[in-house]
Amino acid sequence: MGGKKSRAPRPHGGRWGILSRNIDLHLDRGRRACRGLVVSSLLATCLPAPGAVADSSLPPGFVAQTVGSGWYGLVGVNFLPDGRSLAWDYLGRVWMINADGSKQVQPVLNLIQEVGAWRDHGMLGMAIDPHFMDNGHIYLLYVVDRHHLLHFGTPEYLPNANHYYSATIGRLTRYTLKKESNFTEADPASRVVLLGESIETGVPIVHQSHGVGTLLFGEDGSLLVSTGDNSSYATTDVGGQVDFGYVEQALKEGILKPFEDVGSFRSQLLDSLCGKVLRLDPATGDGLPSNPFFDPEAPRSARSRVWALGLRNPFRVELLPETGAKTCTCRQGKTCEPGSGQPGTLLIGEVGWTAREEYNLCDAPGLNFGWPLFEGMEWHAGYAKAAIEHPLVPNPDAPRAPGEGPPHFLFRDLLIHDTPEAEPRFINPAALLQAEDGVLVGCAVANAHPGFTGAGYVSMPQLTGGSITWKAEAPEDGLYELHFRAALGGGPPRPLRVEVDGVIVAATVPFEATGSWTHYRWTSITAPLKKGVSHIRVVTTGLAGPSMDALAVVHVGEEIKEIPIGAPTFVHRRPLLDWVHWGGDLTHVAGFDGDRPVGILIGTPASGVVGVPFQGLCAIGASRIPVNGWPSQWHGVHLFGDHTLGWLKGFRLNDDGAVTEVMNFAQNQGEIVFARYNPYNESLYVVSWAQTLKRIRYAGGENLPPIVSAHASPLYGPSPLTVTLDASGSFDPEGGSLLFTWRLKNGTLIATGPVTSYVFEGRGPTRHDLILVVQDDLGAESSKTLSIWTDNTPPKVKITSLSDGDLYPMTGDTKFHLEAKFSDDEHDDLKCAWQTILHHNTHTHPEPPDSECITKTVISPLGCGEETYFFEVTLSVSDPLGLSGHDTVFLYPDCSGVVTCLGELTFDGIVDGADIATLLGMWGVKGEHIAADFNQDGLVDGADLAILLGAWGPCP
Repeated sequence: MGGKKSRAPRPHGGRWGILSRNIDLHLDRGRRACRGLVVSSLLATCLPAPGAVADSSLPPGFVAQTVGSGWYGLVGVNFLPDGRSLAWDYLGRVWMINADGSKQVQPVLNLIQEVGAWRDHGMLGMAIDPHFMDNGHIYLLYVVDRHHLLHFGTPEYLPNANHYYSATIGRLTRYTLKKESNFTEADPASRVVLLGESIETGVPIVHQSHGVGTLLFGEDGSLLVSTGDNSSYATTDVGGQVDFGYVEQALKEGILKPFEDVGSFRSQLLDSLCGKVLRLDPATGDGLPSNPFFDPEAPRSARSRVWALGLRNPFRVELLPETGAKTCTCRQGKTCEPGSGQPGTLLIGEVGWTAREEYNLCDAPGLNFGWPLFEGMEWHAGYAKAAIEHPLVPNPDAPRAPGEGPPHFLFRDLLIHDTPEAEPRFINPAALLQAEDGVLVGCAVANAHPGFTGAGYVSMPQLTGGSITWKAEAPEDGLYELHFRAALGGGPPRPLRVEVDGVIVAATVPFEATGSWTHYRWTSITAPLKKGVSHIRVVTTGLAGPSMDALAVVHVGEEIKEIPIGAPTFVHRRPLLDWVHWGGDLTHVAGFDGDRPVGILIGTPASGVVGVPFQGLCAIGASRIPVNGWPSQWHGVHLFGDHTLGWLKGFRLNDDGAVTEVMNFAQNQGEIVFARYNPYNESLYVVSWAQTLKRIRYAGGENLPPIVSAHASPLYGPSPLTVTLDASGSFDPEGGSLLFTWRLKNGTLIATGPVTSYVFEGRGPTRHDLILVVQDDLGAESSKTLSIWTDNTPPKVKITSLSDGDLYPMTGDTKFHLEAKFSDDEHDDLKCAWQTILHHNTHTHPEPPDSECITKTVISPLGCGEETYFFEVTLSVSDPLGLSGHDTVFLYPDCSGVVTCLGELTFDGIVDGADIATLLGMWGVKGEHIAADFNQDGLVDGADLAILLGAWGPCP
């Protein structure tokens, strides 16, 4: 595979330069975990030299070095024992990095034609076989471009065509790198599809994020794969077609099975590949017999492959070294056959939704990390209240209507909160009489808090007289236990009177505080019942009552009926750490207050964790530091990061797998998408989206190089141009004196000292590259390159197809056409770079640059809810010397419905001649979601013009 360009040539039609067929060639943003790249400077280049550079954000003694150059969309790197590395980008390319840090010119493997790199998708995972130096096997995890998925191998296939913003699949393939090429070239004929061999067998991709994630080997030779829930990131998704999702299309085509149409609850389905850690045989892609839910009759089924479940977006996962069983045997050809089912302990960076991030420890098979019923340590209120049935687990004890099968268990029936009980009980809801189904006096059903069974619970706010009455049927006369399930946040007990058929059987039954309105406990009494129907009533007696969930009536000596053995029941495995997005530095470890699961703030005596609480927005897994050349305080520390805030922290675990210490490692590392320790050179490699691979190492007693800060002003102007050069912000980590040397690129010395000026001469437009070398008193040095332009000005740029403040419709994905007026006083050969950036609260999701000067962008209907969304569209135009000008517009959601006015195309609230001009510019365009295709028949034509004319005038 190979040869696919990042953007195919496009036929231009009219002023919009649009496509004439229904294939979207727009190259959209690939995987940035959950945020995206940082928009770089558009005016000047200022690149660090490739040598090691001290970084003030790192601990004392550590230095950072940039590895390779010319990256775009880099998302990870793996290491070879000969000192080389294999890096991969989300576009679908694998690159060899030489031992000296240089990148080879051509990729080892190029899957750009096959990989779908859009929104948060692309090639996100790559693993090297443990016996790579013998067999050359590499494994790749990616989202498939829909055009490739549907048409590859047919006459309709076009190698350079992309089809994004539609349902597709995630795929896992294996390739062999040729040993005779020293593993610098892949054998295309070696391709083996291990997962996703057909449209029906891949990881369903039915939304714009939460697709595939990490690929790595367990210590037993098994292959581990992480996948997201593929549900909406903007709303509570419990199934059906959601905004900017592709569920209906996926169901029609078999990508998604009907039972998987449960939104985020796919994470709880053993028969779905979504929201899981999968464990596969690397030779076949089958699930392994030692997997917890393996079905020998269907080894390629989802449940046969599941190792852990209940995950939202486990983008980066790592293995804790020396925690598995190296029991694999190797067949002929050095292919490892996994053995005992002990891959080792996984550490999972789980990206949260609106409130919390979490870091999970997976040290056993079959663990359930709780999503979507739980986020971090706590119930997720929105999902925990959702009465969504598990489509594959009927309740045989539940009453059924004549001619119908039994109702199914709810997902929340099958997953309970963490508990100190060794063998917790899973009560069958069919054995319960729900409070909301009783006769209520002075009480209201109020299900604002999760944790209840059935459809809700009943609050009892009245001091006296509030009551709930149930009808309970006893099979015979006798003594029965009345079990009441209730919650009480705090304070003194709240008593209730209990009556049976109007007779008081308990004048005062105290309901003790449970510590939280989401934590329910059983309170029981014994009462005689007659055979047949009895009326059981609880009444408030002077204090408001607890929140009452349900009643169970059981003959003395019997137990409340439980969920049948064989049903998929789980206890929420809480994270090692969770931390909040907002509201201060709040980081917790799991604990109990009696039997109530609680999060305990780190740094407090109750937590047993030394360290300072923190906050973050996007968890990224990293690596444990072994006992090596790093200082002893880092031995055994596991590093983890935050993509959005750019920090790296570490924690220690005790022998029981509990966190004992949290410490800071580094700040300001960019938008981290990958961090892993290289055992072959004792360095940490950090990938910051989308162009930086950095090696961080401990320099020991070495003299650290200076930290350089330098800028020039002005950057351009007529010759002769006097420019002030200022490096006064530079410093030596050891506090020594510094020597500053400013040279032109040809080596000419122009000045010494931290601040100086220089007159740049030129004849016509000229770019002057200036190199600053800063040396300390022991000879260590660092450098920076600055660029100055004489007799040159940046291009003038004005976006014309959009205006700042334009609105976008909330009815579906919309293609906005992008056009601008631009000119340059000195050059005709100009290059364009459009970029669309989604702003979400305080972070961004940028798209990759689009090099077409007339193009389009896809805007999704985000906004108008509790969270803030809007889009930024920027055009940068560069001249041949690298000097750029730019223009930016911001687009906002149409929360008032103005844009949904039929016939409105210019977002000014009136259908008029400007809209006709816009429609004519789109004339003949075919495709989905074209703004001017008012009748949605896939073509902009006369029928759409007639609709526009019929809507002439101000929008209602």
